[in-house]
Amino acid sequence: MKASTAAGTAAVDQQDQSPHGIFHNMLEGFALHEMLLDEKGEASDYRFLAVNPAFERLTGLAAPDLIGRTARQVLPGIEQVWIDRYARIAQGGGPARFEEYNRDLQGRQTPCAGCNMRRAVQTRTRVVAESYFEADHRHYLTTSIPFQNAGGEWLVSEINVDITERKQTEEALRSARELMSNLLERAPVSIYVTSREGRMRLVNRQWEKDTEISRVEALDAPLGQLFPAEAAERFARDNLRVISSDAPLTIEERGGSPEAPRRFDTVKFPLHDAEGRVEAVGGLSLDVTEMRQAAAERNKLELQVQSAQKLESLGVLAGGIAHDFNNLLMAILGNADMALQAMPPDSPARPSIAEVEKAARRAAELTHQMLAFSGKRSFIVRHVDLTRIVDELTHLLKVTIPKRVILEKRMAPDLPAIEADASQMQQITMNLLINAWEAIGQDAVGKVMLETGVGSFAADYLGKSRVPHELRAGSYVYLKVKDTGCGMGAETLEKIFEPFFSTKNTGRGLGLAAVLGIVRGHKGAIIVESEEGTGSTFVLLFPPCAERPAKESEGAEPSDSEKMRRPC
Repeated sequence: MKASTAAGTAAVDQQDQSPHGIFHNMLEGFALHEMLLDEKGEASDYRFLAVNPAFERLTGLAAPDLIGRTARQVLPGIEQVWIDRYARIAQGGGPARFEEYNRDLQGRQTPCAGCNMRRAVQTRTRVVAESYFEADHRHYLTTSIPFQNAGGEWLVSEINVDITERKQTEEALRSARELMSNLLERAPVSIYVTSREGRMRLVNRQWEKDTEISRVEALDAPLGQLFPAEAAERFARDNLRVISSDAPLTIEERGGSPEAPRRFDTVKFPLHDAEGRVEAVGGLSLDVTEMRQAAAERNKLELQVQSAQKLESLGVLAGGIAHDFNNLLMAILGNADMALQAMPPDSPARPSIAEVEKAARRAAELTHQMLAFSGKRSFIVRHVDLTRIVDELTHLLKVTIPKRVILEKRMAPDLPAIEADASQMQQITMNLLINAWEAIGQDAVGKVMLETGVGSFAADYLGKSRVPHELRAGSYVYLKVKDTGCGMGAETLEKIFEPFFSTKNTGRGLGLAAVLGIVRGHKGAIIVESEEGTGSTFVLLFPPCAERPAKESEGAEPSDSEKMRRPC
């Protein structure tokens, strides 16, 4: 059955008695419906009794096409479930709120045209729903209010409020929250917030990784409970500086464990409440351990390149001078020798010519060291036993060792052979011993330890070599000279292998330079460790030969395979 015409007319009259201006000028869409019941008394449809201009704008439907027509006439595809919901609202007598969508004849997504009203009639309650019109991309808050007309029939009025801006704001806030959460969790830096009282209020995933403390354990926990006492006190002092100054603080922090220390660049900054007071301290910490290590390695390589270029330039200069000077000395020595042979034994000029010859030979020794440093001096290489060479040399030097110096020897027997010039090995051993004796000083008592052996050396250790070429990790024969002398500072340590550099007034600065040139020519390495007041240690490394033992070639004449060569 249907609602009577009189009821509909009464409803319209009741509507006409309402303030027409308010109804007509409302910003919210408003629609008045009556529910239509079938023979069983169940809702089968509803009829539009009145709509305001705002409703027309919201739905895109004109009032003449709506007034007096039913929902099924306006929207043939309407589903019964929508009508049932409006009926429940009308029957319930109170408001209700829900959200539904519908496809109109043009395929646009629009709010369910009948659900609110049906529910309002059935439940006798007010229905409030949020709807979205795809046609104009607008959101609406729809309120369906059931009421009875003069004839006792339940009708439904509908009010639509455009809430697009609110929904857009809510969506923007939701997106911003998601973005901030994504930024917080995926940032490769530790992000954290500490309250004024020193309790953790926020931490991110990277903070958990850097500190190895879980978020559950950290939140609302005091600093003293999370970190060692010393670290917690330091963090608290830094936070207090930020709070008291109300300004950011940039610091370098250390973390990790003693076995795996880490370095962090940290910025702490104040966070304010609504009244502008500092309520917490925010922090950003970036782990720069690998970055600093890479920078240190890069600086080290740059210094090595600069040192190699410097030594190479000095070597070219020294080699050129030594070569020309050596030619002049040969002429001086030759003429001096001829003069001595031509002079009678009692000639008064004979002592003077002898002094000339003596000085020329000393100068020749100097040029030999310059040539050794420059790499232009040729020498004969063969398989030799380093222990035997060093041991024989120390026997010869016994009479020259100062009495105040104790020489301790640790000579390893049966060393693998090395490919070397025996005389040059004696030269570098003697230079290092003399350098050690002079480091102890004339009036001091000290000890020099001389050691040979073979060992396995890692790449990190070989990377400390002062010889500018790369060696692979592995087994090397070594010569170690350690003294208890005055030691050297970092600045002196950087210059000791430069030719003509000496810390002694009478030094020529070629002893260690010659050692560097000879070791470089034998494809070896030199590692120097020294500190002022603690002495110095020189370790020379040489690649071993596996072809044959050193004993088989000791003292033998060079074979065809043992040739004269220049250092590389």
